Amino acid sequence: MLSKYIISEGVEAEGCLPRAANYFLRDKYGVRFYVTNDYSVYVPNCPGIPNAEVHFHSDDANEFESFVKDLFANGFHQNKTCSNHRHVRLVATAYRVFEIPSAVIRLIEDYIVWSKSMPDPKKYIARVRNPFTYGVPQSWAKLRYTAINMYKMPELRTVEFRLFPYVSNADELLEQSRWLRSEVDALVDEFKEIVIEDVITNAEYHESGVL
Repeated sequence: MLSKYIISEGVEAEGCLPRAANYFLRDKYGVRFYVTNDYSVYVPNCPGIPNAEVHFHSDDANEFESFVKDLFANGFHQNKTCSNHRHVRLVATAYRVFEIPSAVIRLIEDYIVWSKSMPDPKKYIARVRNPFTYGVPQSWAKLRYTAINMYKMPELRTVEFRLFPYVSNADELLEQSRWLRSEVDALVDEFKEIVIEDVITNAEYHESGVL
């Protein structure tokens, strides 16, 4: 467990992955580290993969931190075309909190406040206005490109948080994770009674297999 309600966290970090870093991380972390490509991402003059999506998932906080530090220590870097999505696995009843629009709006509001404490607040706040992470549209839970992506949750059993921008170093990415874990725990504590009451009367949701 990474926090009160978070079982594990995956990072999807976009950027330049040098060839040597790719080999090193594959040898050290095995199959839990893998790389895909995102053609909306481009880091010029990259001595490796200029549009890499680096994936790693762990239920151990120390291992997660070690991976992030190893990633950046071996030359991984980002620019404005990049972002850092998180894929979070939660305890069973906590998932439903993020189907409550008021909970998602609260997270976005808290994110904006927290952003002002970061080194470059403008790049964080810009993510709230980005068309690939924007707000809570009608039927938002069925859409992929929103601040919180529940689209793949029935298949992957993870919630994707898409608000985090590119970073300058490993410490900044780890600070994003620290804030997310704290925020998720606070939101679940606040909204879980609404979820419990709804689950009692919602037989259709039970059929989805999440609970």
